Amino acid sequence: MKLAPKQYQVAAEIAGNIATAWFAAGVISPFFIQPSNIFRLLISLVGSLLFTITFTTIALVLAGEASND
Repeated sequence: MKLAPKQYQVAAEIAGNIATAWFAAGVISPFFIQPSNIFRLLISLVGSLLFTITFTTIALVLAGEASND
């Protein structure tokens, strides 16, 4: 599916916002809410970092597509 440059830009912004939300939820929140055990803390950190990296990569690819058009 071919999108207009503005559509790629909006999609990149949404993906970037999702990446920010995952980072805040999984990496920053454990500093304010004490996790029940260390295993849950590690799962939260690793999982949220994976999702953050994934959505950041998607945002960068979409932003690159917007600039190519």
